[in-house]
Amino acid sequence: MDKIRNRILDVLYPRGITCDICGKELTDGDDRFLSLCPYCYSRMEVGRSGPSSVSKCDVYSLFKYESVRDIILRCKDGGRPYLATTIGRLMYRFYVEKGIIADAVCYIPCGKKSFSRRGYDHMKLIAKEFSAQSGMLLVHALERIKEASDQTEVDASQRYDNVRGSFVCKEDLSGRNVLLLDDLITTGATLSNAIQAIMNRCSCSVCCLTLGKA
Repeated sequence: MDKIRNRILDVLYPRGITCDICGKELTDGDDRFLSLCPYCYSRMEVGRSGPSSVSKCDVYSLFKYESVRDIILRCKDGGRPYLATTIGRLMYRFYVEKGIIADAVCYIPCGKKSFSRRGYDHMKLIAKEFSAQSGMLLVHALERIKEASDQTEVDASQRYDNVRGSFVCKEDLSGRNVLLLDDLITTGATLSNAIQAIMNRCSCSVCCLTLGKA
């Protein structure tokens, strides 16, 4: 069913011809790599230039959350998995511009309930596109073993407790420079728990990349 739905979406929203957000037809001068019209792209407000730090790991964020909230929610819960291509390409372009060094990419996976509700894992799709553009090894290293409450519905002071013990690392990434992808960082609780899961098993370096920062 997913393949059929994606084929239908490819017909309705051909990549490189219309803007993935507003549907406006793109001209030859528009950015067809991202499939975004100048207006929609201009609304994405760039965040701070330097990385923040979570669990002693650098976290790079492309945009302020409110300016990319729409594309994240449409991709994540709006039934538009094809937007993962645009997000993955945005993240890849930023990765190249910042000169970040990594040789393996992984992602924050959704839980079984979320996957059942959506029919796909949006971060897995984003990571696949990032891997396809970068040629970097994609590893499905993390597994979510605890279904936490939605972080947006939990008080900031409780978010670390909410996600504690949520992840386990299934693969040995020792010796690698791992790039961990997520759509958003707020308090850093989710990324921190994922990083700790990786570090508990592997002797490797980790840096993180998110599309938005709240």
